[in-house]
Amino acid sequence: MRSCLQFVRDRLPPIALAGSFLATLSVPAFADYTRHHLGIGVGYYELTSDQLHLHATSSTGEDLGDIDLRTALFGLLRYRYSVTPLIDLTLEGRGTTRDDSVPSIPGESTLKTYWIGPGVRFSLASESIRPYGQANIFSVTEKLAFAGAPSKSETSVGFGVFAGAEIRATDLLSVPLEVGYTYGSPDHNVSGIGGSLGLAFNFGQLP
Repeated sequence: MRSCLQFVRDRLPPIALAGSFLATLSVPAFADYTRHHLGIGVGYYELTSDQLHLHATSSTGEDLGDIDLRTALFGLLRYRYSVTPLIDLTLEGRGTTRDDSVPSIPGESTLKTYWIGPGVRFSLASESIRPYGQANIFSVTEKLAFAGAPSKSETSVGFGVFAGAEIRATDLLSVPLEVGYTYGSPDHNVSGIGGSLGLAFNFGQLP
């Protein structure tokens, strides 16, 4: 299992640098709180289990190489509804995909995961950069195919915990930077840690 500290050190510096750069820009304050928030994002995800890092051998014991499905890119779509200026209800979907192959085995091995479910976010009041924490319950679906074989799909219940900061760009747009941990084990352990950069559209002023 790869340590969380190693992941943060090796994988997240580009996201941190982007956040530092955006934080130096002159941005308006969160003066007018909005009711509705629609967000999209992309990020990097790494499994914390080695179950999907496989060493392939032939029937005669010949070394055929490694199939590693532990790292992936992911996309997310998120809707938030502000109950108060600092408490939001959320509904979001996430999806990851990873392909790998070895020359001596025909066909690719593919892992896809889908996460969808509700959650709640708590934010801190601030002028232009708003820190937050969020927790979700997810329906987790794993689709796995080895070496071009038909994919197998399993679904279970999982959860996610996230922390980030939302940087106000305009009255309509903000830029969320986020890290988080998600847990799910439909067939294999597809739990992991990751980071993302997104864009949120904010509208419908709170009374």
